Amino acid sequence: LSSVAFGSAAQQMTAAMATEDGIAANPSVKFEEEEEEEMMANPMHAFVHEHLLSILSPVADHVRELGAQVQSLREDILAKGVAIGNNATLLREHEKQMQELKGELHEVHAGVTRSTNDLAKMLDIMAKASKERFDKLKSEHDQ
Repeated sequence: LSSVAFGSAAQQMTAAMATEDGIAANPSVKFEEEEEEEMMANPMHAFVHEHLLSILSPVADHVRELGAQVQSLREDILAKGVAIGNNATLLREHEKQMQELKGELHEVHAGVTRSTNDLAKMLDIMAKASKERFDKLKSEHDQ
């Protein structure tokens, strides 16, 4: 085989693999009349061409399937990226709300502590007042 004939076969395979049905999508990728005549005149060239196409056709189909799977993965990754972005936004909002609630909880806790301390002081005062009153009544009763 000459390198021209092999190159022509490679161009044909490339053009056939470029489209689904084996017809070149680009009309400029066509055989020259001279190359077609050579192919008809050289049965070895036609034989090699047919066998290379039969060998590489499943590979081309597999490459197309892989391309479709890669595209599907890209779309899935893009969708996941959008979902992650939305989740990150929600997470930041929740974190902000949690910080606000934490601040409010500290304020409430401080208020409850003050109220507890005030109540304890009032109970002490009332206990002292009750004791003084009791002592006064007891001393009046004893007399």
